[in-house]
Amino acid sequence: MASNSNTPTPNADQSVEGPRPAFLTPRSDGTYVDKKGNVLVPPTVMLGLTMEQPGPALCKHMNLNPARTTLLVDIIPGLPADKAGLVDHDLVVAVDGSPNAGANDIRNQLKKMKPGDTITFMVQRGAEKKSFTLTTVPWIAEHMVRPLHAGSYTPPGLSSDAERDEVPRELMPVMDRLNYIEQQLKEIQAELKKSSPVAPR
Repeated sequence: MASNSNTPTPNADQSVEGPRPAFLTPRSDGTYVDKKGNVLVPPTVMLGLTMEQPGPALCKHMNLNPARTTLLVDIIPGLPADKAGLVDHDLVVAVDGSPNAGANDIRNQLKKMKPGDTITFMVQRGAEKKSFTLTTVPWIAEHMVRPLHAGSYTPPGLSSDAERDEVPRELMPVMDRLNYIEQQLKEIQAELKKSSPVAPR
């Protein structure tokens, strides 16, 4: 997850071990640019999840305050959230005993943390509440790419819900990238057609 932290980061011009993360272009100031041109400032730590504000229907059904609640999605296997036992669609209703559990509240708290620090989420899961303690890990570049969950995106060539749900979550970013490139090619072809002179008949 990205934040607007001013935490200094290693110079991105230096060599980085492992493959370069998809969709991200490193810059000399340690920030990254995603495929949409957004500048992402990496935080110091990460939990391995994506945070969203719960929708109005869910808030009404469960009597939640959307400004003080966070919906968790895209739990990345092997990272702190997964190791702690959190699952997609858990609702965070308190953080370290505070009822201020909005996504921005959590991000602001993470900005102050170091790898190895812990944070405790009180989670609403169905009709019960559970407490989970997560231990932060250093930020890992490749996980700034959100792994789309099956059902949130229809990749090319997959028309039915059943086919879409069978696609492994790890492959969804690749399908997303291919779709993005395909769309760019279509736009370029359309521009070329507009600028090409009409052949005489």
